[in-house]
Amino acid sequence: MRYEALRMICSGISDPEKLLCSIDHKRLKASQQELLHSLEGDYRDSRINTLRGSLKAYDFFKEQMLYYEQHIEQTLKLLAPEIKSSKKQSMVRKNQYHINLKDYLIAILGVDLTAVEGLDEIGLLTILAVTG
Repeated sequence: MRYEALRMICSGISDPEKLLCSIDHKRLKASQQELLHSLEGDYRDSRINTLRGSLKAYDFFKEQMLYYEQHIEQTLKLLAPEIKSSKKQSMVRKNQYHINLKDYLIAILGVDLTAVEGLDEIGLLTILAVTG
């Protein structure tokens, strides 16, 4: 689950030491001391409720995105039934699909158009969806 520190704050934990334990600070530029200082705050109920609502909305939209991604994959399987479903091996970044679109696009289009500068998987999927 993502955003463990924010979820801990929503559950009522406001101790910077405890919150710091839930953060993977090895990947961050800030030192542990800077992170501890940044976790000290004014944890008012009104702000925690706003945070709780925002996390709930984030979870909802993330779930919806994954649902539609599955629908897109089912449609791509109809267009390229010989392709086996595969998840991406690398980390999925923002606005990227969890499925390996490139294999589907090559099977449908017959050539790897992602090699053309300016065309990426999402752009090609959009072109395919609009033009048919």
